[in-house]
Amino acid sequence: MFTSIPYIKLVAQISFVHSRLDQHIKNCIKKESLDITKVRAMILNQIQFKGFISQKTIAELNNLTPQAIHRHVKILEQKEYIIRKKSINDKREQNFLLTKTGKILVSKARKVFINAIKEFFSGLDKQERKTLTLLLSKVKDFNIEKIILNK
Repeated sequence: MFTSIPYIKLVAQISFVHSRLDQHIKNCIKKESLDITKVRAMILNQIQFKGFISQKTIAELNNLTPQAIHRHVKILEQKEYIIRKKSINDKREQNFLLTKTGKILVSKARKVFINAIKEFFSGLDKQERKTLTLLLSKVKDFNIEKIILNK
């Protein structure tokens, strides 16, 4: 079970690294004077990657409520980074596409993200990054219900 001190320390370290990386990316976005938040940049990136994406899918991908995504999408529309289109298959569903301005911004934001991540992990050599990736992928793919529920 997770009552052991080493596990608690491990979770605290992972949480700390995640928090520091998140803050580092936000600082890099601010330093580059991009007119966007980290979450909105991620939403634009997902829209570009998927091509034509619904608000529901955006919420699921970001683990945010539909209400939170609605607020982000509204701002992205007001700034003319995205446009809303009705789905061909379901007229009740709204999908989003990037505008030319949105494509330019997401391209700039992607470069900032990549450079920020490279900078953040610059203390690790290639083999250490490979090992970290391997270890994290093992944890990510592990069925957490087995641990918590003893299934």
